[in-house]
Amino acid sequence: MCIRDPMTPPTTRAVATIDIGSGSCRGQLIDPNLNHLVRVTPRRRSGLVLGPDGAATIDPSHLLVDVGSILDELNLVAGRQGIRITAVAICTIWHSVIGVDRDRQPTSPIITWADRRPDTAARRLRHRYEQTGIYERTGCPLQTPFLPAKLTWLRDRDPAPFARTSLWLSPGEFVLLHLIDEIATSASMASGTGLYNYRDGVWDAEALEISAISEEQLSSVMDGPLGKLRAEHHHRWPQLRAALWLPAIADGAASTVGGGGCQPGDLTLTIGTSAAARLVHEQVLQSPRNGAWRYLIGAETQMTGGALSDGGNALEWLRQILLLPPTDQLESELDLFEGNVGPVVSPLFIGERGPRWLDGNKGAIWGLGPDTRASDIWRATMEGIALNLTRIASTLAEMRPIERVFGTGGALQGSRYWQRILASAINRPIMISSVQETSLRGAAALAWTQLGQPTPNNDYAVEVLPDGATCDRLAQNRWLQDRLCALET
Repeated sequence: MCIRDPMTPPTTRAVATIDIGSGSCRGQLIDPNLNHLVRVTPRRRSGLVLGPDGAATIDPSHLLVDVGSILDELNLVAGRQGIRITAVAICTIWHSVIGVDRDRQPTSPIITWADRRPDTAARRLRHRYEQTGIYERTGCPLQTPFLPAKLTWLRDRDPAPFARTSLWLSPGEFVLLHLIDEIATSASMASGTGLYNYRDGVWDAEALEISAISEEQLSSVMDGPLGKLRAEHHHRWPQLRAALWLPAIADGAASTVGGGGCQPGDLTLTIGTSAAARLVHEQVLQSPRNGAWRYLIGAETQMTGGALSDGGNALEWLRQILLLPPTDQLESELDLFEGNVGPVVSPLFIGERGPRWLDGNKGAIWGLGPDTRASDIWRATMEGIALNLTRIASTLAEMRPIERVFGTGGALQGSRYWQRILASAINRPIMISSVQETSLRGAAALAWTQLGQPTPNNDYAVEVLPDGATCDRLAQNRWLQDRLCALET
């Protein structure tokens, strides 16, 4: 029996929001004022499986269990507090794909953005095809994260399951396939596949041909509400019975909106599991350059950016192999040694996506000595990631002047030291969002907009300013990093 909280008005409306990330799966109930209505955000740690061959996959059955478990919690809270769930919005990791057959059974695991096994296929595609036209139309170079390389690799590795595949889906579409009768993909998700002509709003014929798939194997692209929960699930989630389900949007687009960077000229620097720099701008015909990509937030809003495979995951890797103490203790120790230049890190531990797209490259640490502490390597890794983000930002600023800078992502928001490093690397103030779950908040804001409900602007807790001593040290480190880059190239 559900007991209603007397402090919650019975007319409260909410969007049930699910964030399918590579580090975790989370959910919230978010009202039109973008308030979180669940005190502790339900979270399930990622089922991401890493392999020595570069594999980075998620078991699709594991994902369905995680999403179902989170919906159980949201359904329970809505029933107890008298919250009416108006819609269900999903945001999910970009550049990830799963195949299913005609019986909706998987023909592959979920191949995530971090999977390095398609590297060879990507190189072969770049040698075989002139990629300028595809890059201009889709906004995506012929590189490992995007679907042409992934699908080519899957076809070459195991042709039989590839031929048996009826649909190629994102993780969000895979969830929808099992819960509602109609599926579609959003413009933001489609724009990150490398298969979508964002200029004309259609799947790109040449990209499909390269990938050896047909348009019928992909979802239609739309940003409006879809159907409702199938009747077979009403008993488990009665509070979702009347809710409209929306096409899954990309987590990067949701994080950008949720962090505040939704106006032309807004640059969002995100450091979560991975890292990215994204500049929102007016619709332009100018093609992205220097390996940058062009995606959509919605059908009418573009953003250009670049991404790094290394972010908070690199620090977590260091924590494990160096047996590091908690972050607060590390940062207090670092504050005592502001003047030291210390080692320099080229942070390609997880793999390269930007800003140089050097397939198969590895990370490097330069300048180790007998006085080097584990915390110095920790700091240098933060600095290396910050400098790579500013390299991407410099390319973006050539296309359109940057007016405001926002910082999002759990790893960045959880480290005051990294915030100061990033502001010093880009040498301008950064607004750090007060909202921890920016992807959930952004997905809810976009959902309420689609439902005709305006939402308030985001609020910010901290403006982080550049620090003179840190700027000086980073200037020296940038020069050394550039030398390392030249050696790597």
